[in-house]
Amino acid sequence: MKIFFKTYGCTLNKADTEKMKVISEKAGHAVVENEDEADVVVVNTCTVKGATESKIRYYLELLKKNDKPFVVAGCLSAVDKSLAEKYRTGILNPYSIKHIDEGIKAAINRESKVIFHFEDKNIVTHQKGPIAAIGIQDGCTSFCAFCQTKLARPKLQSQKIETILEEVENSVENGAVEVDLSGTDTGAYGLDVGTDLAELLDRVNDIDGKFMVRVGMANPHHIKRLSNKLVDAYKGKHIYKFLHTSVQSGSEKVVKDMRRDHTVKDFEDVVRLFRRAFNDITIETDIIVGYPTEDENDFEDTLKFLERVKPEVVNLSKFTPRKGTLAAKLKQLPTETIKKRSIIASALLRELHEKMNEDWVGKEIKVLITERAKAGFKGRTLGYKQAFLPIQNKKLLGKWVRCTVDNATHTTLVCSEKISEDAWQ
Repeated sequence: MKIFFKTYGCTLNKADTEKMKVISEKAGHAVVENEDEADVVVVNTCTVKGATESKIRYYLELLKKNDKPFVVAGCLSAVDKSLAEKYRTGILNPYSIKHIDEGIKAAINRESKVIFHFEDKNIVTHQKGPIAAIGIQDGCTSFCAFCQTKLARPKLQSQKIETILEEVENSVENGAVEVDLSGTDTGAYGLDVGTDLAELLDRVNDIDGKFMVRVGMANPHHIKRLSNKLVDAYKGKHIYKFLHTSVQSGSEKVVKDMRRDHTVKDFEDVVRLFRRAFNDITIETDIIVGYPTEDENDFEDTLKFLERVKPEVVNLSKFTPRKGTLAAKLKQLPTETIKKRSIIASALLRELHEKMNEDWVGKEIKVLITERAKAGFKGRTLGYKQAFLPIQNKKLLGKWVRCTVDNATHTTLVCSEKISEDAWQ
């Protein structure tokens, strides 16, 4: 069978897809890059946001209309078992990827089959390309009131260090210059197997090769638990100076209502710790506006928080109730109120980020080229700031270059055409 994989959502989903490709090929299937030539489509789904779920359900309806057999894998299948009967196909929860062939057979036979297990994912992939996505753990130790992912990935499950290291080595041998270590909460890595994220990063730093590592989202309470041990691991030669840690609100009351395991102060302590250790570190965080208990004062606290902390990257979301969560049972705020707050916060963030990036104009930066773009190349600084180089007809993928920042948008540093190649980091 020819199998096409369609992946929605986070880097962990991308990593799961790579593992399913390995299992499918071992079962004798051929992985194709075009939906039209596929006999079966595997849809690896996401359920974090209502808008994403709507896109996925629309795509499933299109496949049904076109009479294309498909499997539903990932988080949406885990929280909606009715998909199996509705589409007469196999559905897999995120812990069942070793059974993807079973799902494929169900899709071909138009058989409704719920394939739910809680098995390890110690599957070594052989990814090709400049950027590799490697999952290191599933689940978390938290019980946030708004999070449906907790329902889809309830069990904390860390992959073996040896499996992860082999995946990193394979990816680098196949041309990866950036390795994205991902998880539901990478800060929880190892709690179930007697190790931790810092030890994993120390082991990754011992690997030979020319590559950099982006560490996926880790919640503040785990970073605070690891503290200086994690900072020391970040000093390793392969680690981007980039920290993604999620605060969700600038209001202490709302953070508590959300049942987060941290305070806003905890988050700021963590950011302060890492900014003291690394001058040009990029801090990424997540903000939800319009949580049911958020009043105008809480929203103002969030705006003040953003102005005070100035995270370099913010994933801003409008609250949408997710089925099965505690927050979905609360009285919801008016849609117009949520929309208005989102517009205000977005405008503030754009203004902040434009000013922050303008400070880079005129400076020389060092960039690792990781992607081709329509009119040049994209890359990342050691602090994981995104840069664009308007240069063509050069073999730059996987190389460090030096260039001067000519201008900047709120998301990207734009370099001049004049560059010079540099030694590997």
